[in-house]
Amino acid sequence: MFLQGMAAVYVRNETLSSVLRIGFILFSIICTDMELGISKG
Repeated sequence: MFLQGMAAVYVRNETLSSVLRIGFILFSIICTDMELGISKG
């Protein structure tokens, strides 16, 4: 039930979902850059 509620809110609030999606992409890019920097030494 909780997940269904979260999904409904997520689908309804398109602006918020867009922000979350962009934030997630940026977070992934930053994490990848950090991993590459660490692996390069």
